[in-house]
Amino acid sequence: MREVVTTMEIRADIHAVWAVLSDFRAYPEWNPFIKQIHGLMEAGNRLQVHMTLDHKEIHVFRPVITRVEPLSELSWMGHLWIPGLFNGEHSFVLKPCGEGATRFIQRERFSGLLAVLLGWTLKRKVRASFDGMNEALRDRVEGR
Repeated sequence: MREVVTTMEIRADIHAVWAVLSDFRAYPEWNPFIKQIHGLMEAGNRLQVHMTLDHKEIHVFRPVITRVEPLSELSWMGHLWIPGLFNGEHSFVLKPCGEGATRFIQRERFSGLLAVLLGWTLKRKVRASFDGMNEALRDRVEGR
């Protein structure tokens, strides 16, 4: 299993961060990584997620939401082509960190044959995309 984890401290309370993160309709306005999400945020629902790792080509995935805990976590599981070939478990986690601040954690756990083959190349692109989204989320929430 391969994993990419990034964190960002946001100078805003957890309610403000969750409000931006959970507003899928506004993603095209601020998110450089996940360009669009269609679907309802409920466990078991299938989403349509449009994302880019290179700021050029848009990839569309149809993950299933595995966990929704308002003000705490949103996670989904997706597959490329068939389960077991390339799986991705994506999570957004929010944790209070001091007065009026929130730690935002973005994580992807990759598994399957292609995850092993793509290895470090994939991790580098994913990390850069996560960092871009984390910074954009911070800027949006903090009003920059």
